[in-house]
Amino acid sequence: MLLRLLIIALTCAGLRTALAQPAAPPMWTLQALGQVTVETSVVRLRDVVKPNAVPPAQWERLGRLVVALVPPDGRRLSLQRQRIAEAFARRIAAPAAVRWAGPEIIFIDYRPPAAANHRVAAAGNQVAGPRQTRKVATAAATPTAFVTNTPHAAESAEAAQAEPLPRVVVARRSLRRGDIVSPSDFQLEPLAEGRSSEGLVLDVDAIVGQEVKTSLLKGRPVRRDDLGPPTVIRRGDLLELSVLGGGIVVRTNAKASEEGSVGQLIQVETQQPRRRLLARVVAPGAVEILTRPPQVSAE
Repeated sequence: MLLRLLIIALTCAGLRTALAQPAAPPMWTLQALGQVTVETSVVRLRDVVKPNAVPPAQWERLGRLVVALVPPDGRRLSLQRQRIAEAFARRIAAPAAVRWAGPEIIFIDYRPPAAANHRVAAAGNQVAGPRQTRKVATAAATPTAFVTNTPHAAESAEAAQAEPLPRVVVARRSLRRGDIVSPSDFQLEPLAEGRSSEGLVLDVDAIVGQEVKTSLLKGRPVRRDDLGPPTVIRRGDLLELSVLGGGIVVRTNAKASEEGSVGQLIQVETQQPRRRLLARVVAPGAVEILTRPPQVSAE
């Protein structure tokens, strides 16, 4: 009877409002620069944007995104910040919320290195041959999203076609729902021409240890929603339910009404009394409810 009264008191003291909410994703700020000067014909994200709160390892990869090519005649290039943001969202799956700031228009001047002036002059008077095309492709061998609004967008698009296709994660063998994956289950392969890499997994290390949520066939590119955190509780499992609040911990038995992973909220049903509650998974066979003690107003 004491246990029943204590559970009812704790749940009535603000069970729903006290449930821990998932942590908000980190916030990155990308500050557009008003005017920049580049020494190569390839304009990358790091040339026109200053990061804030972006981990260095992440920025090392993101900063290589190609956003434009300098016009063949070397004239000033203008880029709209909004178009860069849209291209970034399409091509990059950032693990954080991104806030864009700074000028709406970015002006880019091209100043080639002094040692290369003769090559720049020659490039303005002749059509690039196969050997020159390969050089452009090497310089732009990263994900590319051209957003220039100059009359030379056609030349930029032609140069973009020379870059290698992105590599995506592909299943080496067929995997069933519920399998826990390891590095040996996948390999990197070039994406088929004409296909978008949006939603596809690009890094094997990012998915090691996850669980297959949708059966995968051998040779099929892996999508991010094909995998997820391992399921540690199945529907019908007997659980230990801990109710915490006001420095008091009450433990009782419950049954899982649905499956869940660590950190996920699931419905459980207590045995005595029979009540349906929402609890957070903390480990295999264990869930918890956090409550706030009743607030007493001072008179």
